[in-house]
Amino acid sequence: MSYFSAYLAPLLQQFHALYNPGIETKRLLRQAADCLPADAVALPDVSRATFQDFHLYLAQNEWELAMEVLEELATGTRPPATFWGLLAQVAERMKCDVHAQRYRNNSKMK
Repeated sequence: MSYFSAYLAPLLQQFHALYNPGIETKRLLRQAADCLPADAVALPDVSRATFQDFHLYLAQNEWELAMEVLEELATGTRPPATFWGLLAQVAERMKCDVHAQRYRNNSKMK
């Protein structure tokens, strides 16, 4: 049975990505969040968005706001190029071309 499950898992993921793009967008945003350095997530700053804000926007399907919070949390840190690549994918999915281009440029600089 595990062989069958291993075979089906990627197919189900592709199905969900096609028929419920929100699931894929959330997954990409969560992956990007996991790439942030721990200090970017842990240090609350009243003048900036917080990791809690990210989770709130994610829960409310406010993906552009969640994406922008991650970008703000990355300010002053050095997240890996993967982080920027994931954000670029999210921006492209939402047709945010200006964001996507900026994130792609950031991923090339890192």
